[in-house]
Amino acid sequence: MAASLAGCVARRLSPPPRPYLQPNRVDLRPFHLYLREFTVTGGSTADTAVRVEVLQDRFLDYLESAATFKSITYDLEGSATPILPAVEVKVQIDVTQETQRTYLLDALNVLPVPRLLAPRA
Repeated sequence: MAASLAGCVARRLSPPPRPYLQPNRVDLRPFHLYLREFTVTGGSTADTAVRVEVLQDRFLDYLESAATFKSITYDLEGSATPILPAVEVKVQIDVTQETQRTYLLDALNVLPVPRLLAPRA
């Protein structure tokens, strides 16, 4: 039963398309960029580790398209000693979905009430 329901689970984590290279990127060539943390919480069961990796890659693609760094290092374990000057980035994304509904207004849209209130020609 659980396997048949897995196809119906909504994905909350959707990586954006690859960004275009910006013509006037910010010049940060003296700086080394270190990605120290990239965590995603609140995803559904359809959001796999592969989707998180794709989102991480797209995030770094976005940074590369917007700015020029001397080097970019994936260091999610935090073991590398940064070469100064350095920019260290920690990304924490929460994709928890909360829904609030107005059931009265939804019911009014389903019932023929709006047709009764519309002006007649």
